[in-house]
Amino acid sequence: MKSPSTRNDRILIFIVTYQLGNHMETFLKRFPESIFSNPQIDILIVSTGVSEAEDLSNLNYTNVMIMRSMQENGFGEIQKFGYRFAIEKGFAFIINLFADGWHPPELIPRFIEKWYATDSDVILGSRLKWLKSPLTRKISRSKRLRYLALIAVQNALTNRTIMDYQSEYRGYATSFLRKVPFEINTNKSHFGTEILLQAFHIEAKIEEIDITFEDACSIPWINSIQSTRDILDSTIRFKMHQFGMLCDLKYRRPEALRYREKAFMAYSTHKIALSLVRQYQPQRILDIGSGPGFVAKRCRELGAEVIGLDLVDPLPDTVSGFQKLDFEKDPLPQNAFHFDIILLLDIIEHLSNPEKLLIELRNQGYLTEKKRKSPIIILSTPNVAFFTIRLNLLFGRFNYAERGILDITHKRLFTRNTLLRMLQDCGYFIEKVFPVAVPFDAVMQGKLSRLLSMVSSFLAHLWPCMFAFQFLVVCHPKQTVKPLIKANQIISGATGLRAPVTDSEEIHK
Repeated sequence: MKSPSTRNDRILIFIVTYQLGNHMETFLKRFPESIFSNPQIDILIVSTGVSEAEDLSNLNYTNVMIMRSMQENGFGEIQKFGYRFAIEKGFAFIINLFADGWHPPELIPRFIEKWYATDSDVILGSRLKWLKSPLTRKISRSKRLRYLALIAVQNALTNRTIMDYQSEYRGYATSFLRKVPFEINTNKSHFGTEILLQAFHIEAKIEEIDITFEDACSIPWINSIQSTRDILDSTIRFKMHQFGMLCDLKYRRPEALRYREKAFMAYSTHKIALSLVRQYQPQRILDIGSGPGFVAKRCRELGAEVIGLDLVDPLPDTVSGFQKLDFEKDPLPQNAFHFDIILLLDIIEHLSNPEKLLIELRNQGYLTEKKRKSPIIILSTPNVAFFTIRLNLLFGRFNYAERGILDITHKRLFTRNTLLRMLQDCGYFIEKVFPVAVPFDAVMQGKLSRLLSMVSSFLAHLWPCMFAFQFLVVCHPKQTVKPLIKANQIISGATGLRAPVTDSEEIHK
């Protein structure tokens, strides 16, 4: 570990005062001397009033900066100012410290040492041990129980083991702050909760250190029922975002890999599609919308050759061949009828005109002496008539999400009837329709997930239009006149018709 004096990382100590101008000099004298002598460390003091700023201006420290904040600025707004200041001025780490009487500055070196030792994104000062000490007798038992209960609820919702969510004695790496949209967080007192939830969402590295206070004064947020409600509301919204039940811009990650491996999920479309592949035992598969290539890789393990088409490159060693394609603009490069199975898993909802793709798929294909059977189409898409969406509409709510049925990238959504009608209108024979249960395995694990999945599967088969989360359809394309003309298979005495299209027109693997 490099020492703070030799490591080339600048640290900002951000202090917010609360009418303590007359006592600020005394407060600063409690700082270890190493804080003032280290050229890598600067202190930014933001005062909450004009008179206080004038008092602070008399302080004579070379590495202390003083700025005035308007009194109407909220708790979160002042925090945003400090974090943006640290980013813009090139600091690597910021320590958030309040001059309120119960954030001991003597502990600042512990935050710095922890950051140098662990290179963490977030370091939290935990008050849990202190709250259990005799020093906290002035805080009523009911308030302490509320504090502990809130921590337990938040840990249950976030699947974490954080000891203190509400402590504002914290350190943040500015590399982390650049990754999260903290400036759209609340300006109220639960700002710290929201930025911590953002850290969970991007899987930031979080460490905790124990902190104690000399003064057993009441912790402000414990006195406010409204603050507790705000904290719970933010945490629940975070959990709903994870479930895909709403889309909160605070937690959106458009650069993240959207689709994950779902073949292991007992009731997923990928699981059903792979079981059909095993049943039909195809030699060649065209995976339209192959994404990362999770399904393609499993199909190759079953002995099939898989050609992938998508706008994003697949992961290594997943497909046999691949071509990048924008389905909204580019024509299909493949003759669909040269394949045994065509996969259209979770792709048509991302297209503004899926009918165009389906018709083009038919027009590209033709039967030959060698290939006398049309390919099997396995297609899946969400059910927009799922009961939770109906219920939300009943109460006037329509929330997009980062994933799920109302994925914010979805352009076309279908009910069971509209999906089947579209396929029939586009010239496809419907062979089988599978109602698909909610993929609870995507957001939780264990016995509860298995139980909920079983109940969801039962309800989906009992009443598909209401309880199916998705539909998976097995169908066959009818052959059209266009490929027959291309293949010179019309009865005519005319000459000069095109020679039949050959396999050489396919993309190269």
